[in-house]
Formats: sequence, C-alpha cells, structure tokens
Amino acid sequence: ILKSTRTTRLLQNTPPAYYSIFQNTSYRRTDRKMSLFEIIGDSFLATDGTTVIGPEAFNDAELVGLYFSAHWCPPCRNFTPQLASFHEELTKQGRKFPIVFGSSDSDQQSFQDYFKDMPWFAFKFKDEKIEELKKKYGVSGIPWLVVLDKEGNLVLNEADEEVPQGTPVFNEWVQKVTVK
Repeated sequence: ILKSTRTTRLLQNTPPAYYSIFQNTSYRRTDRKMSLFEIIGDSFLATDGTTVIGPEAFNDAELVGLYFSAHWCPPCRNFTPQLASFHEELTKQGRKFPIVFGSSDSDQQSFQDYFKDMPWFAFKFKDEKIEELKKKYGVSGIPWLVVLDKEGNLVLNEADEEVPQGTPVFNEWVQKVTVK
C-alpha cells in the first residue's frame, strides 16, 4: 500500500506528458530527432568485404549515400560503374562521400561478387536495416541512391538520377544542407 501511495503522490506532481514513464517500462521519447547512426546503424563492412567498421569511418563526411542495388539487375550493373567514377572523382577532389551499399541479392555469393568491385562500404548481407531503410525512403526500384547529411536528414532521394551529371551535383547537394 505504501508503494502505491508513493506512486500516486509522484504522479500527482508529474506533468501528464511523463505519465507513460510510470505506466510503461518500455517508454521511449518519440519527439527526439534520430541521429545518422540511429537511422542507418553503426556496423558496416569495409571495402574488403570482411572487416567490420563503425561510425568512425564517416568522420569528416559532408554527406552520406545509401546505395540500393543488386548483382542480378542490369540497370544497376550499368549505373554502379558511373557511381564508382563519381565517388572516385570526389575523392580525388578531397571530398569525403561515404556510400553504404544495401544489397538486394538473394545469395551471399552474388552479394560478394558484386560488392568486391565497389569502392565504398556495405551493410552486412541480409542486414535488417536494408529493408527498413528501403521502406523509410520509399525505394520502389533499383538502382536507388539516397543522400543524407551528417545528421541523418534527407538531402536527396533518387540521387542516382543526378549522378550522371558529374561531381558538380555534389556541390548542389551540399548547398541544400547549408541553405537549411
């Protein structure tokens, strides 16, 4: 009885917005903005396909790309070399644009065969984040490139349509972030 009296007194002196803390032990604030790594996760494969890396690999990045693609997809196999050239040209210019590959391949071997030629990171094969992010950004086909700022805000969805214009579009994407 003493315990319930203490709880009642506590609830009487607590703003209504916080009642759920006492009523539900799985309470989680939903008004807080998620960080980049809460959105995309914090464990990725390095370009060698086996080394696991974390958020430190994204230090000093101006923007982050999420690239959804698959080995079996002819348009993807045409676009991936364009994106790789775009990425490499940015690197030569001293720009940091980490990209994380989310595979839609159905088997590990296809994923590995495709990823081995990519100069960026990847989600682990069949990582749950891939489907979660595809849903979040409305990915309805592949190839599909999503560009986020370093806080996790969406800069451009379907950026794959702009990549063929060359690296000047990267400056436009960065400009979108600085204008906000």
